[in-house]
Amino acid sequence: MVVRNTLVSILACLFLTTSVLAEVSSSNNFNSSLEHTDSMGNMQNKGQSLIYNGLYPLAEGTGYVAKEYSMQAAWNELAYSLTNRFTISTQPVLFVYRTPNVSLKTKLFQNSQHAIALNTGFNVLLQNSGELFSKHYTTEIKNPNANVFVLPVGLSHSYRFNQYLDFHHTFSSLNQFAEDDIENKATLAYSAILQMNVVKNHSLFFHGGDVGLANNEVLYSGASYRYTGKTFFTQIGYFLRYRNGVTEKLPLFDLGFIL
Repeated sequence: MVVRNTLVSILACLFLTTSVLAEVSSSNNFNSSLEHTDSMGNMQNKGQSLIYNGLYPLAEGTGYVAKEYSMQAAWNELAYSLTNRFTISTQPVLFVYRTPNVSLKTKLFQNSQHAIALNTGFNVLLQNSGELFSKHYTTEIKNPNANVFVLPVGLSHSYRFNQYLDFHHTFSSLNQFAEDDIENKATLAYSAILQMNVVKNHSLFFHGGDVGLANNEVLYSGASYRYTGKTFFTQIGYFLRYRNGVTEKLPLFDLGFIL
């Protein structure tokens, strides 16, 4: 109980801190000379690369959509932008857990400070793969005799305070459907990421999330470091995850190329 309450407090403080900073930066117009948008409405980042997905799988996201015809090939995501508004992707790591998957990210709104995107996905947990999948990603799913279909839907919002600070948060629903007598359900989740752009190409992230919300099926918090070059990026993080009364330590890593 103490660990769970601590993680909830961390998440609440993270949200409160970013809310206060948003009010301060808005009143002082920090972004007036730092950002601009191009003719297609895409945010241009001076000196720092925008991120398009979070490190903690499924729960995290950002409001940014990559520019048209760009491609990102990474361990956590293989993505291709069909247009300036749509990106289609898959998570290669999920195939290791016998979970074929595909996702579509749609830009809903974007200007110099705010970006909002809708994420929709389709995952097939093949027979007897649910336990391994849920061990690393989400709530408990056991499917010894049937396939399970998981349809995640998330609404992500990113806010740029200034060139040194970004905030990303996502409300999502993990919708589960099964062929057998496995329970069909929707699991709500909220995640938040505070991104600090320390120096050019180097960023620190502080993460927090609640999968299950009122039920607190999974609570997590963590920190990560990311280097973003012109053609590749790498990110490494360490998370604490509270589930079923147990605190789990979870190191996460991502490496990818920007094409």
